[in-house]
Amino acid sequence: MKNSKMFLLSSILGLIISLLTPALFAQVSPDQENKEISDSKAIYETLELLLESMNKIQGEIKAAKKDLEEAKTQDQKMAAEKVIAQLDSRIRALQLDFEKISTGVDPGALEEESDESFDLKSEFQDLLKPLVKELSKLTEDPRKEDKLRTEIAFVKEKLSIVNKAITQTKELGSKTENHDLKKSLKQLEDRWNVKKQQFTNQLTVSEYQLRETTSGKRSFWESTQIFVESFFKNRGKNLLLSITAFICVFFGFRLLHRGIRKVSPAHKGRARSFTVCLIDVILYFLTFLLAFNAMMAVLFLSGDWVLLSFVIVFLLGVAWAGRQGIPRFWEQIKFMLNLGTVKEDERVMYNSIPWRVVSLRFYCQLENPELSTGIIKLPLSNLTDLVSRPCCEEEPWFPCKVGDWVILSDSTRGKVILQTPETVILRLPGGSLKTFVTSDFMSLTPMNISKGFRIRIAFGVDYKHQAICTSEIPEKMTEFIRNGFAAEGYDNKDLSLKVEFDSAGASSLDYMIIADFTPKSAPLYKQLERAVSRLAVDACNGYGWDIPFTSITIHNASSDEKGLAM
Repeated sequence: MKNSKMFLLSSILGLIISLLTPALFAQVSPDQENKEISDSKAIYETLELLLESMNKIQGEIKAAKKDLEEAKTQDQKMAAEKVIAQLDSRIRALQLDFEKISTGVDPGALEEESDESFDLKSEFQDLLKPLVKELSKLTEDPRKEDKLRTEIAFVKEKLSIVNKAITQTKELGSKTENHDLKKSLKQLEDRWNVKKQQFTNQLTVSEYQLRETTSGKRSFWESTQIFVESFFKNRGKNLLLSITAFICVFFGFRLLHRGIRKVSPAHKGRARSFTVCLIDVILYFLTFLLAFNAMMAVLFLSGDWVLLSFVIVFLLGVAWAGRQGIPRFWEQIKFMLNLGTVKEDERVMYNSIPWRVVSLRFYCQLENPELSTGIIKLPLSNLTDLVSRPCCEEEPWFPCKVGDWVILSDSTRGKVILQTPETVILRLPGGSLKTFVTSDFMSLTPMNISKGFRIRIAFGVDYKHQAICTSEIPEKMTEFIRNGFAAEGYDNKDLSLKVEFDSAGASSLDYMIIADFTPKSAPLYKQLERAVSRLAVDACNGYGWDIPFTSITIHNASSDEKGLAM
């Protein structure tokens, strides 16, 4: 145990060292120094361009305000106010870019959201917000890069339009001789040059931000390494503690419940009372409820709202997905309270095999004492469609035991050498083995001859012996067969023999030979059956009793058919 703990500790330390080693032993190369100087120069150039653009826009705002003061009509005032609003928006955007580049952070991250009235939808969105933000961080750099590339393409398209406008205006101004028109075209060209400068500055800023983003882009392995390091540093500990709390509370209550069942006198009987069942169900629910509460309490106290949100969303998803199963779940609760169609300490048929219900819990225990390893555990849902009944003391739990001889409805005869909930194996005469699925074995209605058995042989004699058919023939045949059994080594103590007149047939006087044998003769069943038939024929030969041809033919055919069936 101590060695395993040391191995686990060394593995964790090795992982931490492998994650931190690149950062601890990183060296600054000359190329990196040159890059830093180049980036610093680009920052200053970009800031100067932004400052120049802001100064120009400030001048335009002053001019627009002057136009607003001098406006005489309402339309002129509205046009001037619209221009001022547009210029204010542009200068605020430039100021935000200037602040971003100067400080290296996004000022918008410091802004606070305004309070809103309670709304269930917004509250649920707030619950998901930490989780969504955490997921969005994984794709933040690719999304930012894509946004900058889109913005650069957009500005270049606008610059192309502006250049086209400037070129055409300049060309028109160079070809006209009208001084006023040339002056107006020159003023228009200057305004478009200002727009060109603004778009140029915006393009410069975007390209700089794109370079910054792509220059800091990490490889997949580096990103994975940083993510794993960050996760185990920030949330890994919280996740581990919350799972530990869940496991400790869950198994602690399970051990407590098990201890109560062992020492409680109310749990000693086979069938639990309703009060005991109710207490068990309450303890089951308390176990899950307190285990989840312990996990959420750890996350709440650690302030990890991302994992807490994930757990809450998971629980809500489980509740939503399980709403359709509430009726079936309620049925299972009734079973656990011993109020369902299956009750403890009763007999139930499952897979064509009778079982005694030992316990009804989330996993139920069934028992069949006649089967090897005759205890199975099943989910409670497997029993909800079954019906049990009280057990009868004299009722067997299986047709046979290991060591018994059985005859099946398909005429298979053999000795049972194994019977389990899944398999029954018979050793047939001669030593071969035959395997059955237990349910198929039960469907063949096995006849157990190890408890004793009876052999019945139909026999007939000719009508010319009618005078002695009811007295002499039965007595002599009984004595002859009994003496024959003794002569062949069979114990007469194991034999109960009767020869009775059965009926007057169409061509013969028919008799029924009934021989009852004790359990120890079960392995000789077919041999004894053949011996009775043979001795009956020997008795007829010895006493001169004729056997009608028709009777002999019929009985021989019947015997042959039985022999072929075997």
